[in-house]
Amino acid sequence: MKTYVVTRSMDGPVLLTANDGRAVYRVPHCVYHSPGGFETGYAGSGPADLALAILADYYCADPKEIALALRGAVLGDTNAYRAIRFHHEFKFEVVARRQLDPGQSWIITDAEVAQFLRGLGKDAG
Repeated sequence: MKTYVVTRSMDGPVLLTANDGRAVYRVPHCVYHSPGGFETGYAGSGPADLALAILADYYCADPKEIALALRGAVLGDTNAYRAIRFHHEFKFEVVARRQLDPGQSWIITDAEVAQFLRGLGKDAG
């Protein structure tokens, strides 16, 4: 099982890490809506990029593939396309509902992400 940990540092920025059972790694920011970084707790651009990053990692979409897809260069039912397609629903239903004070974290598992996608009637891939 993979877990995603969203943490607000003591000085404000929101960080995203993943633990796949073998290693803990920082999930890269796929800049689409928010050049300023990730956010959580409301339905804005920072939370949209956080949702996109979680789904991109969940679908094992390469960040370069995400960047190409965002520019319209990748067509069809790719992992990048699915992450982009479903990230707004994920933002509204999951990310926007989780506020963080400095030093706090929230966790979501890949099983919870899959359950969310199944609830949308989407392939959890």
